[in-house]
Formats: sequence, structure tokens, C-alpha cells
Amino acid sequence: MSFLSRFGVVFIFALPAGPLFACDADRIDTRATVEWVADGDTVKLQDGKNVRLIGINTPELNHEGKPSQPYARMARSELQRILATSDNSVSLRYGEEKKDRYKRLLAHLYLPDGRNVNALMLRRGLAVAIVVPPNDWNLDCYRLAEAQAYAQGSGIWSLPAYRKKDSRRLRGSERGYRFVEGLIERVGKSRHSIWLNLHGRLAIRIDRKDIYRFPHGDFSNLEGRKLIARGWVYQRKGELRMRIRHPSNLELAL
Repeated sequence: MSFLSRFGVVFIFALPAGPLFACDADRIDTRATVEWVADGDTVKLQDGKNVRLIGINTPELNHEGKPSQPYARMARSELQRILATSDNSVSLRYGEEKKDRYKRLLAHLYLPDGRNVNALMLRRGLAVAIVVPPNDWNLDCYRLAEAQAYAQGSGIWSLPAYRKKDSRRLRGSERGYRFVEGLIERVGKSRHSIWLNLHGRLAIRIDRKDIYRFPHGDFSNLEGRKLIARGWVYQRKGELRMRIRHPSNLELAL
């Protein structure tokens, strides 16, 4: 049983190679020219505004003295190459939430011929599909594009770090975006959160303010079930945690 049937959303992680997914725009909010590509998912426009591409996350370039992650430079180069095919002209489709906490515009990018830039990065295996509520438009299409790259082992999907990892095998030093599977050992509740504690080192946190996104948000009967989760791993109070804000980031394994 998957969260597809429980929550009415699609979680797709593997798909045989097949047709390309267009991820067409339902509207265009503005047009612009890209002046500079910061990394695989962030660009600067000629008017000085920074844009964070919605729905994807690419490997990090060297940041705060840390070395670049594998495929980070390739992701930036590929985004530069894609944009160069249109002389850096793009169309933007904004998210429901238009700006992030860093004041960057949040948008889906399209080339003048209608191709979705975000989807192109996913299909080339240089990005993972993410969802940061409330900006979940086009999620299903992005997951399909990601699954195509995953099935082919393209780019980042050739790396062990991006494969599902058993929660019992986590070392405690993991950080960043991860795919983890494990048995739910205990379901706990605190004042502000629901906790799904997996065998081993990982605790899944779902804030009570996010529960409304889970139509059947009763987690009490999940103990002993195998869960697959995707999201950012961080450390707090000596344990690894992953905050889940959207049901598409969880899957109950059969």
C-alpha cells in the first residue's frame, strides 16, 4: 500500500525509459533574459532579480568552504548550455508562493519554444524533483521526468548517495537530500509535531501545521510498516531528522 492510495498523490521513483514528458505551462507570467547562471537551479536576470527554479534541486557548488558536490559543475554547465540555445531568453511561471526567504523569485522556467527547463534538468539526471509547499504545481510531471533519469542511471543516479538507503545503515554523519527506507519502530506525538521513528538513526518529523496536507493524517497505525522517505537530513539533539511537509515525499512499501 502506498501513500498514493492513502493520500491521493503520486510518488514515482522508477519508470522504464519512454517518451519525454513536456511538463507544459498552464500560463506564462513574464518573460526575461538570464544574465548569469549561479548553479544548476539558480539564475540571475538582467534586471538584477535572482530566480530559484521550482521543483528541482541540483548538487551544491562549493559553499562555505566545502567542496562542490559531484555533478554540481556539470549541472551549472548544462543549465548554461540549455539557456544558450535561446540566447538566454526565458519565460517564467511563478509559484503560488512567489518568493523564498532569501527574496529570490520562485519560478518554472520555459524556453521560447515551450520546453520546460526544470524538466530538462531532471531528465538529464542532474537534479532531483522536490516539493516545497505550497509550490507543488507540476509535481507529478517532474517526478516522471526524474524517474526516467533514475531508470537509465543518468547523472547523479549513478552515485550510491542518491540510492535508497536502509535507515539502519545510516552512520549519523549524513546531511543533505537523501532517500531513506526503514521500518517504523514508533509513532510519537509532541506539542508541535508527529514523529515517525525508523529503525536505526532517523526520525521523520511532520509538523502539526502541515497535517492538513495529508487527507488521512492518522499515523498511529503505521508502526511496523516499511516507509520510504525523501527529504533533507539534518542533525538535532544527537539524532538524524528529516522534516516532511508534503505527502508525496513518503511512500509505504508493500
